[in-house]
Amino acid sequence: MFFKNCEGGQGFCSSLIFIKIFFLVLLVAIGAIFWYIHSRLVLAVTGKQYSQALPVEVGEEWQIVFTHSVERTPWKEYYRVEDDGNLLYKTRFQSLGWGYPYSPSDGEFHATKDGFELLMSRKYPVINLRVAPEASPVLIHRGTKYNLCEIYGDREAVEVRLTNRLEYIITHLTK
Repeated sequence: MFFKNCEGGQGFCSSLIFIKIFFLVLLVAIGAIFWYIHSRLVLAVTGKQYSQALPVEVGEEWQIVFTHSVERTPWKEYYRVEDDGNLLYKTRFQSLGWGYPYSPSDGEFHATKDGFELLMSRKYPVINLRVAPEASPVLIHRGTKYNLCEIYGDREAVEVRLTNRLEYIITHLTK
């Protein structure tokens, strides 16, 4: 078998074979776990005191909904997960006013029955937000609404970033 001359008797040889097989299986299992964790993407939503990882897949969509600070009307941003970051592909809003898109370079503009829609293609490796009750920002992921003011607190700087699960774990274990 594995040993031609096995000193210590047949029981000793069987034990060595079992130990080798055990460590081989353990090594394969650790490699598979490492690969799985590394290959999974998460939307890391991080504030000063709290962070959460929302699992995502390439092609999946999520939104940020908030109230415009001047017009006091709803604003909804639509993002799609891509290999290299988040793509802002659509924005919906109800009125035209201060700080709203107006130029053809902003994207393709359409009037809808309940307001306006702007189609665009803007990549964001990181989305930085300052949460405040006036804007009441909410992140919507897989149908679940995350009220960022309730989670992170008033005036908190929040970062939304696409990363893999392993990087997220290592980053937050070393903080």
